[in-house]
Amino acid sequence: MKSEIVKFAFTAALGLALAFTFSCSDLPPLDETPASSSSNPEISGGIIKNIGVVASYVYGRSRVGCLLGEAVYGNISNSYSKCIVKAKSSNAGGLVGTSRAVTISDCYSTSKVSGPNSIGGLVGNLSALVNDYGNGTGSKLSKSYSTGKVSGTGTSPSAIGGLVGNLSSSRTDNSTVINGYYDQQTSTQTDTDKGEGKPTAEMQTTDFATTLGNAFKYKAGSYPQLTWEK
Repeated sequence: MKSEIVKFAFTAALGLALAFTFSCSDLPPLDETPASSSSNPEISGGIIKNIGVVASYVYGRSRVGCLLGEAVYGNISNSYSKCIVKAKSSNAGGLVGTSRAVTISDCYSTSKVSGPNSIGGLVGNLSALVNDYGNGTGSKLSKSYSTGKVSGTGTSPSAIGGLVGNLSSSRTDNSTVINGYYDQQTSTQTDTDKGEGKPTAEMQTTDFATTLGNAFKYKAGSYPQLTWEK
């Protein structure tokens, strides 16, 4: 695979803002992706904040996301992604493929996402990390939105959602979505209980930007942006 760095603007010292853009060409077919690996970075613990990722194309067999393939514990906030994400198997999201015991807040994605199972506009699989005693620590998603088209592929697609693909809710998995939204028109999805679908016009108003909170600002004729974006 050949990669070309188009732009890299680093201003992230001590929690300020980091934004970078890249593109990839001459990518191998999905069948050549190792079955045991995710397509892009994974994290365990830590904090990701004020990150903007714009990519042309991100894909893999499973656990595929524009920012992260898989996140375990930790926090992700004030970040966005814009790219095309594809999974051959499962767990693809516009921002994160799989989230386990992670808090995600004040984020958005305009990524187009597709795959056969657990496919979401922002997160593919929002779930818990369960310990040896059967107790789960769930993921929490709040004050975030997505606008990209979300498509189920294959003969029997399942767990497809405008914002979140798979959201588990049980004694061992108490993952939640609070103040999470997706564009029903552009995503082509109508699911409920994993985020609230809204029409495009409503999501491009000052009222919607206010609903998301202080991390966002209104942008005329478009969706809200994060306050650190220029």
